[in-house]
Amino acid sequence: MRTFKIITSQHKPYYDMIGKDCIETFLKFWPTEVSIELWAEGFTPDITDPRLIIKDFEKINPRFKDFESLMFSSTDDHKVLSKRNFWLKGHVALTALEEFDSDVFIWLDSDVVTHSNITLEYLNKLIPEDVLSVDIPAGGKGRDKEAETGFFALNLKHPLANEVIEYYKDYHTSLKMLTTARYMETSVWWEAIRQANKKGAKVNHLTTTNDHLMPFMYTELANYMRHWVAPTNKSQYSKGNRVKTQEE
Repeated sequence: MRTFKIITSQHKPYYDMIGKDCIETFLKFWPTEVSIELWAEGFTPDITDPRLIIKDFEKINPRFKDFESLMFSSTDDHKVLSKRNFWLKGHVALTALEEFDSDVFIWLDSDVVTHSNITLEYLNKLIPEDVLSVDIPAGGKGRDKEAETGFFALNLKHPLANEVIEYYKDYHTSLKMLTTARYMETSVWWEAIRQANKKGAKVNHLTTTNDHLMPFMYTELANYMRHWVAPTNKSQYSKGNRVKTQEE
């Protein structure tokens, strides 16, 4: 049987605001055969469950600190430097991939809250064995430049998976990040998958029904999850206003 594992990361303020709900709803609604790997920055969650795997965040720091220093020494452009947390996200993904022990890697942002049952049958349909990846193409100004990476998946059994990982790694260890559309991993993932697609890899770009930079809630994933991606969404969530996101 194919194996799936979810990867996410949080620090304590994020955990207190929405991250704990991300984990608890995962444990409630995702298949019991699927675990979630949490890279917890400087804290220990108050959730105990055999499907919740806590990872050592310090494993990320050495390479990320080198990259952060490289970027900060190369530019003082606030538009670039404000993307630090997105660079960190990329390094979490890379570190998780280096010791990954399942067939399918699924990244889930910690502001994604699940609300309906997800089955193994659905996951296998979403990313069949002959498909390399699943992602959400960005619309608007990000069209054909980025994926919304609140959710993305990589089939590690695909022959081109390592090429995607190496491409992603290259941009997270060099100044190539400065050549991307918004200086962040959304464009890196998109181009890595595009290159693999050119070599014949099948990909599942989820259909969106609205031309939006952050179209998660306009995909089939909205049947199962809600993505509180924008700052205004998180503000509303923290106030208990959870009927719908800004994008809905």
